[in-house]
Amino acid sequence: RIFRPWGYYQSIDAGARYQVKRIVVKPGERLSLQMHFHRAEHWIVVKGTVNTMFVSNEWLATTILDLAQRDINALDRLNTIGVKGIVDLSAVFFDLSSGNLRPDWEDRFNSYWVLLYPHLSQIAAFYPYDEPDANPQVMQNLPNITHLIKINVETVPQKIPIFIVLTPNGVIRLKNSELSLPPEIDWLSFDEYGCWGQECYQGLSIPEKLQVLLDWVRPRGNKVILIPDAIVPGTTTPTDSQ
Repeated sequence: RIFRPWGYYQSIDAGARYQVKRIVVKPGERLSLQMHFHRAEHWIVVKGTVNTMFVSNEWLATTILDLAQRDINALDRLNTIGVKGIVDLSAVFFDLSSGNLRPDWEDRFNSYWVLLYPHLSQIAAFYPYDEPDANPQVMQNLPNITHLIKINVETVPQKIPIFIVLTPNGVIRLKNSELSLPPEIDWLSFDEYGCWGQECYQGLSIPEKLQVLLDWVRPRGNKVILIPDAIVPGTTTPTDSQ
């Protein structure tokens, strides 16, 4: 059992692409705020009553006012525990059902910026789109999007970074000079799961892919972001020394 202030959870089954958990929440408590880019969840309430199961997200919020209020609420919740939030802007710029850039993307961001302006000190970074290198249209528009974000950020004391995550293929393309990233990007990372060494995508290990990112960010004085992920039993994992 893994205990949390709201109760506890325990893993009761796991495989290569799934995990089943039993979650027990104390009366009157609530789960911590979370956001996932690569996960589908199915919840079954077996005992008790749940008042609210899910908070609104980018698929439910459509107007800029809805999006901004959702993010302000999340930032305020994080602020109560002294944590800043990374703000996902994908729904501000893109129609997420099609991946197309919205025709009024500039006006949407400008309106969004005004609404979030009083809360800028609570933001750790702006996240324009998840794994943009996987979508040619997103990559085509990424320079204009990051430039718009940057010119607004540069007008305020809070120097909020712009953060993107690449696919493993994006790292390979960056290594081979086949992928051009906008200079406005401050933080860079990549996703890859279930491997560590030469069994990783295209035979390039996690440390080697990390070096590709370091080679890109260091001359610019920027940062690589490392997020240690949870280990699923049965998968290949790095040693403690690694």
